[in-house]
Amino acid sequence: MDIKLRKDATEENARSTDLKKYGYISFACHGIVYPGFQSLALCAEKDSLNATQDGYLTFEEILGLDWNAKLVVLAAYIWSPFVLFGE
Repeated sequence: MDIKLRKDATEENARSTDLKKYGYISFACHGIVYPGFQSLALCAEKDSLNATQDGYLTFEEILGLDWNAKLVVLAAYIWSPFVLFGE
């Protein structure tokens, strides 16, 4: 079992090939729902020089990951301005 919390819950760790060895993967984080953009919000690395790691793991990016898991759970507290302001 490998648990990543707070500053270690990064997009880089979510994309890691090390996750291929796990049969079950679970994400519990904030989610962002906005027209044209749905994402899991992970911790952005302040010191990262890799511009491709923005801290957001989108649905399209998740589908492109090479995991061997039997089950992947994406549990997110959804933040949306449409829900927040009742639109």
